[in-house]
Amino acid sequence: MANAALNQVAREEALRRGPDCVVRSLNWGPWAGGMVTPEMRDHFAARGIATIGMKDGAHAFLRELQYRSTDPADVDVVLAAGI
Repeated sequence: MANAALNQVAREEALRRGPDCVVRSLNWGPWAGGMVTPEMRDHFAARGIATIGMKDGAHAFLRELQYRSTDPADVDVVLAAGI
């Protein structure tokens, strides 16, 4: 629900601000550091859910900030780890 609400707010903000402003709603999967404890990492791994590495997450974040879409409402991005 939180991601859906954030996506909607980002779409409205992108339309309000116009094409010169980049607006993104980044819907992150679990990161390998920070909020994911070793127990949570094991829980995700047992279910086939990979965590996002710190370096990979940082690169994805920078890549998304640089992306320009021709559609101002194209704001929601789901970021997950590769397996």
